[in-house]
Amino acid sequence: MTWRWFSSRKLELLIEAIENGDTTIRFPVRGTKSVNAMLNRINAMLSRMRRDAAERERYYELIVDSVESGIMVVDAKGYVVRCNDAACRLFGMETVTHLKRLAEFEASLPQKILEAAPGARFISTGVASGRSMSLSLRISNITLRGETLKIVSITNIGSELDDCEIDSWQRLTRVMTHEIMNFAAPIKSLSETLLSLPDKDSETIRAGLSTINEASAQLSRFISSYRRLSTVAVPSPELVEIEPLLRHLSTLSSGFAESRNVKINDKVTPSSLIAYCDRDMTTGILVNLVRNAIEASPEGETVTLDASSDTDGAVTIMVINHGEQIPEEIQRQLFVPFFTTKKSGNGIGLPYSRTLAKAQGATLRLLPYTTQTSPTVFALTFS
Repeated sequence: MTWRWFSSRKLELLIEAIENGDTTIRFPVRGTKSVNAMLNRINAMLSRMRRDAAERERYYELIVDSVESGIMVVDAKGYVVRCNDAACRLFGMETVTHLKRLAEFEASLPQKILEAAPGARFISTGVASGRSMSLSLRISNITLRGETLKIVSITNIGSELDDCEIDSWQRLTRVMTHEIMNFAAPIKSLSETLLSLPDKDSETIRAGLSTINEASAQLSRFISSYRRLSTVAVPSPELVEIEPLLRHLSTLSSGFAESRNVKINDKVTPSSLIAYCDRDMTTGILVNLVRNAIEASPEGETVTLDASSDTDGAVTIMVINHGEQIPEEIQRQLFVPFFTTKKSGNGIGLPYSRTLAKAQGATLRLLPYTTQTSPTVFALTFS
């Protein structure tokens, strides 16, 4: 009876130690087949299993932190149980402990995640680290220890959307250019032939043919300008110092700015900032953005060129003006070829600038307005 009581007591001590995570408990051993020896073997086996489980957990955590897609595990109250580095980076935050923080990216995002059913997918658009982002979120559910958790996978799809849009417009432009030129060429040729006839032809006919010839020449020039949208030279990237580039840009635009009574200011942080880009293409993009900003600015205002880098090393050059905000319906068409709100515009400036940005692996975006008094900001980002 006493032997059983001692054995039962030792087993109880071992169980309590295991429940408390204490793997150091040992019982004195007098023989390999004694009760104490078997209890020590059981404890050693459980300790080894605990170590193996901890190593597997660290292994899985390393894998989760190594993937480029964001992964976030959330409980029913919105508390974030696990958030990998990619998720924090996509939302531009160092840590995320509760879904409420994601309202800084998009106001309705926390509620969307909490209410989403398993398998749901949706797109969230917001600003992270000063950059406009389009994120695709997918929701899965898992039950652990009786508690249901949501697994949120997050992917940046902004660049994919831009690429698809640009490629579609380039294909359309190539087809349209080819078809219109097919019609324009014979008209121009025929009118030139008729204009070369002897003077005996009626002056009225000659005047009409002259008009046809002039119109067809204008059409040819018009189509040639749009060819730029589908034919972009191969970029020659190099390390470019941003401060001298913006200073040169300010000089190029100073005459037009003075004629509109607008000032240009540039700020580079740090002053030694460099970007890997095509100098000529980048200058062309910025010249167009600055000109647009000057035209949008009231007299006496200042257009600001602000360049900086984020923690990932991405360099962003922002062109900022304090003119009237762009209406939402126009924002959606800013990068659509041929769309313009200017009387003398041809609608290829911004689409062509985005094409030049894409050619060198950069992105060009209009940042969302956060308040009714926010300035208009176009951001050119080199990853």
